[in-house]
Amino acid sequence: MRRRWSGIVRARRERLARLALMEEVERWRRVRPLLEAHLEADEARLSGGSSREIAAPDAPALPADLRRAHDERNAARRDPPAEAEVAERLARLRVHLSVLAGNPSHRQDDPLRLAIQVERLNDGLGRDPSRAEELRGVLAELLATGRSPRPSGSARSANSTAPSRA
Repeated sequence: MRRRWSGIVRARRERLARLALMEEVERWRRVRPLLEAHLEADEARLSGGSSREIAAPDAPALPADLRRAHDERNAARRDPPAEAEVAERLARLRVHLSVLAGNPSHRQDDPLRLAIQVERLNDGLGRDPSRAEELRGVLAELLATGRSPRPSGSARSANSTAPSRA
Protein backbone atom coordinates (compact mmCIF):
# COMPACT_ATOMS: atom_id res chain seq x y z
CA MET A 1 0.00 0.00 0.00
CA ARG A 2 2.87 2.36 0.84
CA ARG A 3 4.52 1.80 -2.58
CA ARG A 4 1.24 2.48 -4.32
CA TRP A 5 0.77 5.69 -2.34
CA SER A 6 4.36 6.77 -3.14
CA GLY A 7 3.70 6.18 -6.82
CA ILE A 8 0.55 8.31 -6.72
CA VAL A 9 2.38 11.14 -4.95
CA ARG A 10 5.29 10.98 -7.43
CA ALA A 11 2.89 11.07 -10.39
CA ARG A 12 1.13 14.13 -8.94
CA ARG A 13 4.45 15.92 -8.39
CA GLU A 14 5.49 15.21 -11.97
CA ARG A 15 2.15 16.49 -13.25
CA LEU A 16 2.49 19.68 -11.21
CA ALA A 17 6.02 20.19 -12.54
CA ARG A 18 4.77 19.79 -16.14
CA LEU A 19 1.95 22.26 -15.46
CA ALA A 20 4.45 24.76 -14.06
CA LEU A 21 6.56 24.43 -17.23
CA MET A 22 3.48 24.89 -19.41
CA GLU A 23 2.62 28.03 -17.44
CA GLU A 24 6.11 29.43 -18.13
CA VAL A 25 5.77 28.67 -21.83
CA GLU A 26 2.38 30.42 -21.92
CA ARG A 27 3.83 33.42 -20.07
CA TRP A 28 6.61 33.59 -22.65
CA ARG A 29 4.05 33.51 -25.47
CA ARG A 30 2.30 36.52 -23.95
CA VAL A 31 5.64 38.38 -23.83
CA ARG A 32 6.57 37.50 -27.41
CA PRO A 33 5.22 40.75 -28.93
CA LEU A 34 7.58 42.63 -26.60
CA LEU A 35 10.49 40.47 -27.76
CA GLU A 36 9.51 41.08 -31.40
CA ALA A 37 9.49 44.85 -30.77
CA HIS A 38 12.96 44.59 -29.24
CA LEU A 39 14.21 42.58 -32.22
CA GLU A 40 12.87 45.20 -34.64
CA ALA A 41 14.51 48.01 -32.65
CA ASP A 42 17.78 46.04 -32.50
CA GLU A 43 17.70 45.50 -36.26
CA ALA A 44 17.09 49.21 -36.87
CA ARG A 45 20.00 50.07 -34.55
CA LEU A 46 22.31 47.57 -36.28
CA SER A 47 21.31 49.02 -39.66
CA GLY A 48 22.66 52.38 -38.57
CA GLY A 49 19.46 53.89 -37.18
CA SER A 50 19.08 55.57 -33.85
CA SER A 51 18.58 53.75 -30.58
CA ARG A 52 14.85 53.45 -29.93
CA GLU A 53 13.42 52.81 -26.47
CA ILE A 54 10.74 50.12 -26.34
CA ALA A 55 7.95 50.83 -23.86
CA ALA A 56 6.84 48.06 -21.53
CA PRO A 57 3.30 46.83 -22.16
CA ASP A 58 0.67 48.01 -19.71
CA ALA A 59 -1.50 44.92 -19.67
CA PRO A 60 -0.76 42.30 -18.66
CA ALA A 61 1.74 43.72 -16.20
CA LEU A 62 5.27 42.41 -16.62
CA PRO A 63 6.61 40.35 -13.72
CA ALA A 64 9.66 41.83 -11.99
CA ASP A 65 12.20 39.52 -13.67
CA LEU A 66 10.90 40.32 -17.15
CA ARG A 67 10.69 44.04 -16.33
CA ARG A 68 14.37 43.93 -15.33
CA ALA A 69 15.22 42.04 -18.53
CA HIS A 70 13.24 44.56 -20.61
CA ASP A 71 15.12 47.47 -19.00
CA GLU A 72 18.46 45.72 -19.57
CA ARG A 73 17.60 45.19 -23.23
CA ASN A 74 16.78 48.89 -23.70
CA ALA A 75 20.03 49.84 -21.93
CA ALA A 76 22.04 47.43 -24.11
CA ARG A 77 20.61 49.07 -27.22
CA ARG A 78 21.76 52.51 -26.01
CA ASP A 79 25.23 51.24 -25.03
CA PRO A 80 25.77 47.99 -26.94
CA PRO A 81 28.09 45.37 -25.46
CA ALA A 82 30.85 43.82 -27.55
CA GLU A 83 29.68 41.50 -30.33
CA ALA A 84 31.70 38.62 -28.89
CA GLU A 85 30.00 39.02 -25.50
CA VAL A 86 26.53 38.97 -27.05
CA ALA A 87 27.39 35.96 -29.21
CA GLU A 88 28.74 34.11 -26.15
CA ARG A 89 25.62 34.87 -24.09
CA LEU A 90 23.34 33.74 -26.91
CA ALA A 91 25.31 30.51 -27.38
CA ARG A 92 25.10 29.80 -23.66
CA LEU A 93 21.34 30.44 -23.66
CA ARG A 94 20.86 28.22 -26.71
CA VAL A 95 22.74 25.36 -25.06
CA HIS A 96 20.96 25.89 -21.73
CA LEU A 97 17.58 25.68 -23.43
CA SER A 98 18.64 22.50 -25.23
CA VAL A 99 19.70 21.02 -21.87
CA LEU A 100 16.33 21.91 -20.35
CA ALA A 101 14.50 20.42 -23.33
CA GLY A 102 16.67 17.30 -23.32
CA ASN A 103 17.75 17.90 -26.91
CA PRO A 104 21.21 17.22 -28.33
CA SER A 105 23.54 20.07 -29.23
CA HIS A 106 26.47 20.54 -31.61
CA ARG A 107 29.65 18.72 -30.72
CA GLN A 108 31.41 22.08 -30.48
CA ASP A 109 28.97 23.00 -27.68
CA ASP A 110 29.78 19.92 -25.59
CA PRO A 111 32.16 21.76 -23.19
CA LEU A 112 29.56 24.48 -22.66
CA ARG A 113 26.83 21.88 -22.18
CA LEU A 114 28.95 20.11 -19.56
CA ALA A 115 29.64 23.40 -17.76
CA ILE A 116 25.93 24.21 -17.67
CA GLN A 117 25.08 20.75 -16.36
CA VAL A 118 27.69 21.09 -13.58
CA GLU A 119 26.31 24.55 -12.67
CA ARG A 120 22.80 23.09 -12.52
CA LEU A 121 23.98 20.36 -10.18
CA ASN A 122 25.83 22.84 -7.96
CA ASP A 123 22.87 25.24 -7.88
CA GLY A 124 20.55 22.38 -7.00
CA LEU A 125 22.52 21.24 -3.96
CA GLY A 126 20.42 21.44 -0.83
CA ARG A 127 17.09 21.98 -2.59
CA ASP A 128 14.93 20.44 -5.25
CA PRO A 129 15.64 22.35 -8.45
CA SER A 130 12.54 23.58 -10.24
CA ARG A 131 12.74 23.32 -14.01
CA ALA A 132 10.06 26.02 -14.27
CA GLU A 133 12.18 28.46 -12.23
CA GLU A 134 15.22 27.60 -14.32
CA LEU A 135 13.28 28.09 -17.54
CA ARG A 136 11.97 31.42 -16.27
CA GLY A 137 15.53 32.59 -15.60
CA VAL A 138 16.82 31.48 -18.99
CA LEU A 139 13.94 33.12 -20.86
CA ALA A 140 14.36 36.37 -18.90
CA GLU A 141 18.06 36.31 -19.79
CA LEU A 142 17.11 35.74 -23.43
CA LEU A 143 14.89 38.83 -23.35
CA ALA A 144 17.71 40.84 -21.74
CA THR A 145 20.30 39.80 -24.31
CA GLY A 146 20.57 42.00 -27.37
CA ARG A 147 20.78 40.80 -30.91
CA SER A 148 24.10 39.65 -32.26
CA PRO A 149 24.96 41.20 -35.61
CA ARG A 150 25.45 38.72 -38.44
CA PRO A 151 28.98 38.58 -39.77
CA SER A 152 29.21 40.31 -43.14
CA GLY A 153 29.22 37.99 -46.12
CA SER A 154 27.64 35.16 -44.17
CA ALA A 155 24.19 33.99 -45.13
CA ARG A 156 23.29 31.61 -42.33
CA SER A 157 19.88 30.06 -42.49
CA ALA A 158 17.69 29.42 -39.49
CA ASN A 159 18.36 25.71 -39.91
CA SER A 160 22.14 26.13 -39.63
CA THR A 161 21.88 26.34 -35.84
CA ALA A 162 20.07 23.01 -35.54
CA PRO A 163 22.14 20.34 -33.79
CA SER A 164 23.83 17.82 -35.97
CA ARG A 165 22.62 14.25 -35.68
CA ALA A 166 25.99 12.73 -36.60
